[in-house]
Amino acid sequence: MNIIHLESIDSTNQYIKDHYNTLNHLDVITTKNQTKGKGRHINQWFSDQDSLTFSILLKEKLEQKKLLLLPLLMAMVLHKVVSQYTNELYIKWPNDIYFKSKKISGILIESIYQNKLEAMIVGVGINLNNNDFPDDIINQVTSLKKISLKTYSQLDFLKDIIRVFNNNIHLLKENKQFIIDYCNQYHLLNNQDITYEDKQSIHSGRCIKINDDGNLIIDNGGQLITLISGEVHKIRNK
Repeated sequence: MNIIHLESIDSTNQYIKDHYNTLNHLDVITTKNQTKGKGRHINQWFSDQDSLTFSILLKEKLEQKKLLLLPLLMAMVLHKVVSQYTNELYIKWPNDIYFKSKKISGILIESIYQNKLEAMIVGVGINLNNNDFPDDIINQVTSLKKISLKTYSQLDFLKDIIRVFNNNIHLLKENKQFIIDYCNQYHLLNNQDITYEDKQSIHSGRCIKINDDGNLIIDNGGQLITLISGEVHKIRNK
């Protein structure tokens, strides 16, 4: 594993896509200036020099069902590391980390195909030392520095995440239940009323749990719905 730091690039995920042939399994790309960071779907991910932004390349082949657990594996890893510095930290299915009701980290998993699946990319953005955010998201996000009133070494924090990731990546092959159990234990939405998108329509229901395949189980008026992907949001009480 190598950590490759680049001063400025469009996105760490895109860099791996463009150079994966010359990179090795578990190589990490990181930057302080990501100009076109991406979130899930068409969302942008805000980052600046105070954010920790990186991507990990996975070239080792995994079964399709286990690949679907990559977001939850990375969410578990981030929760373990960030929880060393603050309480009231939660995982929001399928791939976000929240402090109370504010987002502190996001994950973007992407695939590289060349006639067949060649590799996976695990992209991560963490609001680490950020003091300021754009006006349109300022009430939705926070940073570890704003929570703890401390400043953190980006490199040391990254090394800690990589260490925990390497210690747990084998779970995808051996004991995925540990990942599911952990994420359910700290899941922000379990037993909460939520809205979710299904078949291009917005529905509401109560989140039950994350199932053994990493999908979300929702009770919609007594009918259990299995959500494989999509945006989910907690309904706030008025």
